[in-house]
Amino acid sequence: MRVSVLTFWVCILLAGCNGNPALSVKGIVVNNVETSESLLLGARRYVGDNDTPLSGANVRVYLDSKLTEEAKKCATVSDAFGKYEIATNNFPPPKDPDGYYYLLVEKDGFRPLTYPIYLGGRSRYMEHTVYLGASK
Repeated sequence: MRVSVLTFWVCILLAGCNGNPALSVKGIVVNNVETSESLLLGARRYVGDNDTPLSGANVRVYLDSKLTEEAKKCATVSDAFGKYEIATNNFPPPKDPDGYYYLLVEKDGFRPLTYPIYLGGRSRYMEHTVYLGASK
């Protein structure tokens, strides 16, 4: 009994670690005419009344802030509803000393977004909304 309880708590603690095959980053890319800069809202995917989902946005996760090493072959493109998902299983550890990965979202005609994110079951970045501001 003692071993099974210990095993249970070890599994609970490990559930938030990188490399959990069940975890993925889920986002939605939108534009709002009132948004001139690109930004990320963590904790959920949201489309407001004045938001327009952006299909065809390129999304990648990098291990470093200079965007030189992609986490793995994880590039994806937002769908017709602006949604995307990247499986984070077997990601190598980030190169950032503070444990950040770097999300890059780009689309022609819009300002790109580079944003530091934590990955794991308790991270507020596992689901998010990306607002891309129009290029000037």
